[in-house]
Amino acid sequence: MMPLRIAPLLLLLLCGFRASAVPPPALSVVPNAGTVITSPSVAYWQFAPRSEADETPLTHTFLLRNNTKTTLTVERVAVSCDCVQTRIGETQLLPVQIAPGQTVPVELSLSSRRLVPGPVSKSVWIYLHGGGDDGLRLEIRGVVRDETPSSH
Repeated sequence: MMPLRIAPLLLLLLCGFRASAVPPPALSVVPNAGTVITSPSVAYWQFAPRSEADETPLTHTFLLRNNTKTTLTVERVAVSCDCVQTRIGETQLLPVQIAPGQTVPVELSLSSRRLVPGPVSKSVWIYLHGGGDDGLRLEIRGVVRDETPSSH
């Protein structure tokens, strides 16, 4: 006699049931040095703690891949702060075309002139033509140290 737990599985197999894998998103983040991927459409870069007096821009390049068999068009980029500049491929101009299977660099540059001491997190959302409100999110995170002399 067959155990009751196995019978439903056997029935599914006999009826032609096939488990289907979830397809990857049209545009996804590709692993590269320094990039932490939390999901196919969310990634961040953690910068080393820095002094608030350091005004050198913080820059990191993420890699994005077109996982489809059609050309994708990046039509909109939204930033959480005007202190973040974005370059997709070789341009800051939109729209940007990404060919099937192509991987493109996305450079984020954070101006550190107005950063206040404490934790910092700035985000960029990348939206595809016809993709609705489901954007891909890239973040720059870190800590700015307060190095002003304390008066005792």
